[in-house]
Amino acid sequence: MESSNFNLDNAILGYIGLIKNQGSLTGSDADELTGHLYDSTEVLVKIGLSEQEAFMVACKRIGNVELLTEEYGKVNMSLKHNKIWAYLLIGFNMFYGIPSVVFALISIFYWGIFRYFQTSTVAVFIMVAFHVLFIAGIFSLLRFKRQISCFIENKVAQKPLKWVALSFLPTMCSVLGRSLMFKRIPSLERYTIRVFESGLVEFSFNLAALSIPFVVLSMIFSINRTGGFKLKNLFDKPSALLLILFGFVIELFAASTRVLQAPNIVVQAVLFGIFYFTASFLLTYYNRTSSAMRAVLIFTSIGFLLELTVGIMADMERVNRFYTPFFVTALVASVGVGHVLGLWIFNKRKPTEC
Repeated sequence: MESSNFNLDNAILGYIGLIKNQGSLTGSDADELTGHLYDSTEVLVKIGLSEQEAFMVACKRIGNVELLTEEYGKVNMSLKHNKIWAYLLIGFNMFYGIPSVVFALISIFYWGIFRYFQTSTVAVFIMVAFHVLFIAGIFSLLRFKRQISCFIENKVAQKPLKWVALSFLPTMCSVLGRSLMFKRIPSLERYTIRVFESGLVEFSFNLAALSIPFVVLSMIFSINRTGGFKLKNLFDKPSALLLILFGFVIELFAASTRVLQAPNIVVQAVLFGIFYFTASFLLTYYNRTSSAMRAVLIFTSIGFLLELTVGIMADMERVNRFYTPFFVTALVASVGVGHVLGLWIFNKRKPTEC
């Protein structure tokens, strides 16, 4: 029985679209396939089938979408090659053009805040809040990376030339706009984060800046993982290279706490150790007990070596002040506590997960 809202034109467009979206169908192929579907449907209608029934039979005679996509893909290999170049161009513009525009706008934002609020408490609050929102936005890329990649894939499959051209807009705006921006605001380069004279603002800025390489590393090392991004997918059985890079980033995070100007060295060391405690806990909790210790030792080694070498050199330049023992002790203690706590919680929850 024919559906009352069946439309043959829309049905054929939808069927052709399923194949075309896979990027293996040229315009002439689509026209030929469309004409064949119309002719087959018309012949079947003349022998007594309804339009909807005739369309369904015609589709079955031609073949399923997956098979047709595969066959057209073998014939039209150049389309796949062109799609690869489209992805490369869009990827370049996304990772160069968009950040360039964003960073330029952030510079203008810093300039505007300092111009109107100087080093007031309001300026500090606005800057810290902005950096927190920036960090949340950066980490949301991890959460929605699958949706973003699917969106780009669909757009490139449908209209590759249009979206490649659109992807160049941020790059062009960056190249042309930055020179114009510095001409209109010559003093813009002087408005770095330190003009706000606030350790909290500088610390939040460091966290925002370091969140970028952290997210990039997370994306790179989760490429071969299925499903959406989860901390478990990143920290479960990590490679030695990931652990070393992860340890370096954590060391930068921890070292950035020095700008907070704590009242004494003990508090400063505790703030420093918080990042190592968190990292050690996550590595231990999301690893199996047999590999947790290895992962923690590898990731800690880079920070331990940096704190010893750079810290001792800094202590030698100071007079009667030795801070390295405090930071190294905080590092080792934080890693140890995080490891023990991670094992304890993992073992406690393990029976309920089986």
